[in-house]
Amino acid sequence: MKYELKTYTLQKLARAFKDKCLPINREYQRGPKWKGRQNQDLIDSLLRGYRLPLFYVHLVDEPDPFTDGIRTTRYLVDGQQRLEAIK
Repeated sequence: MKYELKTYTLQKLARAFKDKCLPINREYQRGPKWKGRQNQDLIDSLLRGYRLPLFYVHLVDEPDPFTDGIRTTRYLVDGQQRLEAIK
């Protein structure tokens, strides 16, 4: 498996997640499970300047029948609860 580390702002990740440009693949994610207190604790950590764990994204190349080319879809593998709290 090939992997590559890229850096994006938290704002860009949250916006992509909110705009559904970073869909959830149910094979990886079980759904949002955090309660109010966990969301508050994450926001508190951000305000204190603590670093967050990495977010993992799986890139899938698929044929695009409209253009006869290839399109890449990005699926969120890890970080759904954190992005839900930030969103």
